[in-house]
Amino acid sequence: MAERDLQLFKKPTMLAFKNRLVKKRDIERVQRYGQAYFSGSVVLKILKNDLRQMRIGFVVGTRVSKKATERNRIKRQLREFFRPAMTTSRKYLDILVLVKQQKEEKVKKEKLIQDVQNTLEKAKLLTKNSN
Repeated sequence: MAERDLQLFKKPTMLAFKNRLVKKRDIERVQRYGQAYFSGSVVLKILKNDLRQMRIGFVVGTRVSKKATERNRIKRQLREFFRPAMTTSRKYLDILVLVKQQKEEKVKKEKLIQDVQNTLEKAKLLTKNSN
């Protein structure tokens, strides 16, 4: 294999474990006490943490799609959107991204990313010129 082909295998496909919001009690804490921002099919809950790093979690329920493959696809798309921000941000926050169903229509990637950008702008975590 060529060196260029080997680099494809080195590309990270997931967020680092330290940047994931996975424990049930942490997710519940952010959901209960976090400040909420809405836009379209996305709800963003944000809460400061003391861990000196940003953590993020994604919740895509069965109301969005009964198929796990579609819910996982949405989470992968969101992870790809947030990955660059994880390395550059100096804000120490726990962020919970909740995707909700909108009027019996499928969630499309372009609309989803646009909704996330709008909610981040409302939360003053992203400027219109970023990304």
